[in-house]
Amino acid sequence: MLAKLLNTILRITEPDEEVPRYPPFAKGLPAIPAIKILESQDELIKKIKHYLGVTDQEYQGRVYPLIFNYARFVHLLPASEKHHHRGAGGLFRHGLEVGFEAVYKSHGVLYGMDENPGRRKQLTPRWRLAIFIAGMLHDLGKPVTDVEIKSEDGAHTCNIVGDDIETWARKRKIQRYYLSWRVNRNGDHEIVSPTLINKVITPEVQEYLNEYGPAIYKEMLLTIAGTSHNSKMYSLVMDADYLSVEKDLKNNCIPIDPSIGAPIEWFILDAMRQQIKKGAWTDNAKGAVVWRLKEGTFILWNEAAEDISRLITKSNIPGIPKHPDTLADILIDRQLAVPYRLNPQTVRRYWNIKPGSMDRPLRVLKLADPMNVYTDALPLIVDGHVIHIETETDGQSDAVAQDGEAAVTPTNHDSANSTDADRANPESEPDIPSGGVVEIETSIKAQPATPPSAPTNHSQPSAASPAPNAEDNSKANNPAETQAARQWLASQHAAGALLMQSLDPISAEYFQIQPNGRVLMLHQNIAAALDQKPINIITTIDAAGMIEVDPRKPMVKVTELGGVKGVLLNKETSRYLTVLIQNAETPPVPPTPPQIIATHPGTNRPTPSHGQPQGAHTAQRNANHEIEQLIQTIKAFELPLAVDQTDDSLIVDMVLLRGYIEEQQLFEMKQLLRYAFDRPDISIDNTNKKFIVKK
Repeated sequence: MLAKLLNTILRITEPDEEVPRYPPFAKGLPAIPAIKILESQDELIKKIKHYLGVTDQEYQGRVYPLIFNYARFVHLLPASEKHHHRGAGGLFRHGLEVGFEAVYKSHGVLYGMDENPGRRKQLTPRWRLAIFIAGMLHDLGKPVTDVEIKSEDGAHTCNIVGDDIETWARKRKIQRYYLSWRVNRNGDHEIVSPTLINKVITPEVQEYLNEYGPAIYKEMLLTIAGTSHNSKMYSLVMDADYLSVEKDLKNNCIPIDPSIGAPIEWFILDAMRQQIKKGAWTDNAKGAVVWRLKEGTFILWNEAAEDISRLITKSNIPGIPKHPDTLADILIDRQLAVPYRLNPQTVRRYWNIKPGSMDRPLRVLKLADPMNVYTDALPLIVDGHVIHIETETDGQSDAVAQDGEAAVTPTNHDSANSTDADRANPESEPDIPSGGVVEIETSIKAQPATPPSAPTNHSQPSAASPAPNAEDNSKANNPAETQAARQWLASQHAAGALLMQSLDPISAEYFQIQPNGRVLMLHQNIAAALDQKPINIITTIDAAGMIEVDPRKPMVKVTELGGVKGVLLNKETSRYLTVLIQNAETPPVPPTPPQIIATHPGTNRPTPSHGQPQGAHTAQRNANHEIEQLIQTIKAFELPLAVDQTDDSLIVDMVLLRGYIEEQQLFEMKQLLRYAFDRPDISIDNTNKKFIVKK
């Protein structure tokens, strides 16, 4: 009474909102209609429809009922208690992400190769739909095995095997429901998931998938159960699951008690993604906010921070600082940005870079991982370098060196003593030696794709290809080791013969020794020199187990190091090849690797003078041959991409086609465009991004 009287006298009013208390209590999840859950993921669902390659009628008849039923079943349940996708709606989002990623990757996989083209055309969309379903439903058992769902008073428990959450809540007039996590639940959902598919998959879809036999449906069920370890579908779904989990843990670090508030860096990253996605931030050009050099990805921070603050203010998000330095410090503290370290005593938040296309240096913030803000492809790497400033300018630790101020001219060199972690992450920050100021390549330095015009002595490793260890120079010209290496290659049958054939005519120019001793094989250059397809080179080497692949992405065979794409050979293969490369005799005339001459359609190509290497023209002829094979593959419906058709044309999505060509290393896109320009039966719709082939 006394407190109320004092409040009345002093005109102190109690706030309408509830005062938070610790420990916090759960507020439950709203029993909203499933249609609202679908609407919250509308953008991702549109992408799924696109990459499934279905018509509007097929989407409404087959795909939409699947997604709607899945939303009804999992509702707003999180995917895990304390790990990935742990917020409301996390399980629904995770299922869609895995389904989407699996379908996207499936465009590089061929199914039904033992079938005739007509039947393969019918099977391909069924495989794609089954892959999507397997990805979306891989955690379908979690609502049964992982959580217990109750009403607020605990009087009612949802038996989700019977009624779904929405129906259960409506029957009992429940507004919010509450979760408790079961103990010892790890892995149980995989056993249960296949038994629940009738909750999601409609009879029409089951009939559609089984129309040409049970193989597709059976593999889908085994993948959902997690038992089809050797199948293509299982591999696609597991890779997609890994990508979804990794992306969520990086980008959406939601606290376990979100009622306290989301972390500030979450809103900063979200604003950055918005600016990039809508094209407000351009890259690698005059006036651009984003620059990607070989040292990493950088943001012109003063301009970026202004945009970030404006977006956050517009979204009415309280408690977010506005000063650029404060925002930068938050990202650095969360290890989302990397500070510049001149030496152990000098650490600055900003970097100074000089892009090749700019006349002045830029003060920028370096991102730890650009995939935190890029949801699609990263910008290309452009010419430029980091400027290392030995002394502070004007007393400011983050000042950019202006004209007339002392700045150290950067010097490029390789670091043979860099750690394995640095080699694995091309954008990792280098250690700067305290004895001097030098610029260190943070990406793995690769040999140039074209050899020097003057003869090179291959008895000594070049600066661009450091030897695996300090003893290699003493091993040069060792006949015993050379003989042992040749004998080992001879024992590797087709792959060994291919490597020996590659070494002989071109010496060591297309084999780049990395700082960790591995050898990067420039398979595309070798294929052009040997008049073979790049995919055949990869297949032969991979069949012998010579490729070192990322165990998380076993289907990816091509690696990019220092802006150069090639096949990274394993330790044993690299060791023997290194012996042959370093012991190779100097060739009388160093060959010139094939160059693809980009000429405008309709112009005459230059005629080589007497004695000029013919590699460029061989590569051009090979490209035309590869393109013609691609056209025939499209016409035979053998392309591992969705092919639509009208009465007189076959249509392929240009985005998917570009990704396939680049992944398979077939040829350059500009060669395809030039080839299409000269062909009346081929056209490109740039507005709708379609590649059209007349029947």
